[in-house]
Amino acid sequence: MLVIQEAATGRSLEQEFHELASQWKLETAHLSRMDKIVLHPAYLKIIGMGREALPWILRELERHVDYWFTALEAITRTSLIERDQPLTMSEATAAWIDWGKRHGYC
Repeated sequence: MLVIQEAATGRSLEQEFHELASQWKLETAHLSRMDKIVLHPAYLKIIGMGREALPWILRELERHVDYWFTALEAITRTSLIERDQPLTMSEATAAWIDWGKRHGYC
């Protein structure tokens, strides 16, 4: 497995992802406004990681249903949710995990 190091910190991108994901979950757990949740700085940094973050995001979804859909859509430029037929969180999670498997990220 390829481990990419952050030059300044010595942390791998995967370690950074997990730290950011933990921070995001901790600092947004009490929020109900979706805009505040998906505009959190840690969430935006994860989006900034690009496609390298996809396997980690999808693994997080496999473990626990959470609102990763905005990040997945931003990174992949793909929407699995048709606006006239919204999905439940569980359905959206299953759809993204299926997408990840079909595209080699899971």
